[in-house]
Amino acid sequence: MLTDPAMADLVARIRALGMNLNKSALKGKGGGPYHDAFQRRLVAMAELFDCQAWRETELLFDDPGLFGKPLAGDADVIWTRKRVPVVVFQIDSAVKPRSFQKLKEAAAAHKVWIYFGRDVWGFRTFLQKNDPNREVVPVIIPPTFIPSFSDDA
Repeated sequence: MLTDPAMADLVARIRALGMNLNKSALKGKGGGPYHDAFQRRLVAMAELFDCQAWRETELLFDDPGLFGKPLAGDADVIWTRKRVPVVVFQIDSAVKPRSFQKLKEAAAAHKVWIYFGRDVWGFRTFLQKNDPNREVVPVIIPPTFIPSFSDDA
């Protein structure tokens, strides 16, 4: 499990990573170059949090569209410590109920949904409706680079 300050640090690093990827003009939806670069950098970041990481790891979950039938799907990235899942990440450019379901059912202390799409309102509304207990940590990547400082000069 990550501490609260470590989670805050992780969220800040993810936002910065996403903004830097946006600045580099990587494009693509689904399994495109942006998504792939995000996965690779999350895997590399795991060591900073004393974790090991895997990409595209299979999960079993109940698909809400198929009335609870179990399905297999991949988690974009999983961080573990001593083979115990610590953080599960999904990275999406669209609001996907299957991604949410995978996170909701994941056996990890932390569940992070990284969203780099344009429909931020739809993403937030979906989470408000489907995650009232806030089990999933949403990280919204702004479409443009936003510096974390102000220039008063």
